[in-house]
Amino acid sequence: MISLIIPVIGRPEGLPITEEYAEKIKESHKIISAIYNIEMKFDLLKGNYFDLQKDFLDKALIHSLYQETVFDHLSKDERDLTRKFFNFLSTAKLYIDQISRILEDIDKNISNKIKNLIETKRKNEASENFTIRLMIALRNHMQHYDFSTGIYEGSDPVILDDNDVINFHHAGITLNIEKLLQNNSMKGQIPELFQAQEKQIDLTEQTQLFYSELCLIHQLIRNDIKEIQHNNQSFLESVFEEYSQKKNYKFNNFQKILAISVEDSDEEKRNKSDIYIFTTNGIKLIKELQDQNNNLSNILKQVATNATQIQMAPIQENCKILHRLEKHALQ
Repeated sequence: MISLIIPVIGRPEGLPITEEYAEKIKESHKIISAIYNIEMKFDLLKGNYFDLQKDFLDKALIHSLYQETVFDHLSKDERDLTRKFFNFLSTAKLYIDQISRILEDIDKNISNKIKNLIETKRKNEASENFTIRLMIALRNHMQHYDFSTGIYEGSDPVILDDNDVINFHHAGITLNIEKLLQNNSMKGQIPELFQAQEKQIDLTEQTQLFYSELCLIHQLIRNDIKEIQHNNQSFLESVFEEYSQKKNYKFNNFQKILAISVEDSDEEKRNKSDIYIFTTNGIKLIKELQDQNNNLSNILKQVATNATQIQMAPIQENCKILHRLEKHALQ
């Protein structure tokens, strides 16, 4: 006999269900668990990106206030930033490598679509895919060879119409191209990197572009699985509602737990029942993660700054003038 039960001692009598209904519950729970896994992978990626960018801003603030060199070679600051940069790259690769496999538990067609999209971006030598190829290759290089990175801080002066100057301070991470030349495999993966004349490349901007690309991929996944997620969440909620009504049982709003119990009809074997436990906890956590990790389509337009309106006003006015000149030129 197959029943829905509450998996606690002294539970109420089970609610009989069909084998088909039990399999549908298991399938829906597997899908919801996979969606939760995807959101957790992205949240881990975002957390490491946040830690890295926060450190950049922190060092820029120190530079703006004290006008001193923040980093010494092999200093703790440099080691910390390198560690955070590598953590970000590692979680990015974790996300890229595992996302298609997890999507197979949700929808194989969507899984193949995302897998093909990522593979195209990783292998295509088009310039718009340079960032993804660079960051994945760099992560592998850092794991198997050396870090080949350095830290910098500085300021960019903005000269206004009255010749006054506003300095924008920043900190970031650079890639030593000369060091990479020692790894021949990098030449095949990122050929344009070695055709350039520069001895180093600023990875700070590349990091932002890379994160933005992953945000767009994650948003695409959300859009593709939105209906599947809604249908399976609604079905699982209806299972708990049905049990609650038929058994006159009120669940705890914080977490609802039920189990599918497959019991042998033989009384002596009843204690050896197979139990599959499922909850609504994943549904709640998915919503929390999606709510706090939203607005992914225009992440590069969200800029953290402590510049005041007094500081930004003259620059904004110059931008408006420039925009008007460009518009006039187009006419």
